[in-house]
Amino acid sequence: MNKPLQEKLCLNFCRFYKPAKDEELACMGFVAIERMIKKGKGIDFGKSGMVPDAATVKILSEQLCHPCPFYDGDCDFAVHKDDASPCGGFILLGQLLEEGSINVEDIAEATYDGRNAMKIYNVSDLALRNNGEYVLGSSDLRTHACYLIYGLLDENEKRRVIKPGKGHEEIVCLVKGEVMLFSEEKSFTLRQGQAVHLLTRQMNSAT
Repeated sequence: MNKPLQEKLCLNFCRFYKPAKDEELACMGFVAIERMIKKGKGIDFGKSGMVPDAATVKILSEQLCHPCPFYDGDCDFAVHKDDASPCGGFILLGQLLEEGSINVEDIAEATYDGRNAMKIYNVSDLALRNNGEYVLGSSDLRTHACYLIYGLLDENEKRRVIKPGKGHEEIVCLVKGEVMLFSEEKSFTLRQGQAVHLLTRQMNSAT
């Protein structure tokens, strides 16, 4: 973890931060600000006391919360619990956004990570937490190039190739059952209600 950034950001803006605790994970707000700094973006860490409006909160929730490692089960703010406050990165980015120091494109660029292309999204759980419906799209994947194909896999079928067409990407969502997915790098189990975002690399599936 970036200790100087922790002292400027977490210590001053985040009520969850515990200086004595050795944190292994950083919230997406922390990651976004760290990436902006590395790219030469000037960040003012002074507190303004500004309260972000509803539009800013919506933008940041889409850009920061969904891809955040604390989103699934560890963030009261993300599940809209009463009086829950966001992380320090969320607060500072909201302040900078409303001041005009940064824009939405800056945040989108700083939160995008192509290495998350194989991340599993628990879309069934997310739907339950979002009034029964969840769109797995640009706010999570940072792309508008995806499409979803519904397919049936026979009970004893193995090694069906799943590969996006040229210039396209795919979302594979398992509606029922359990399959094992294989790529050039790793294999893992995809369970009912889970989805995975595929780029151009070929994958095989087996029941």
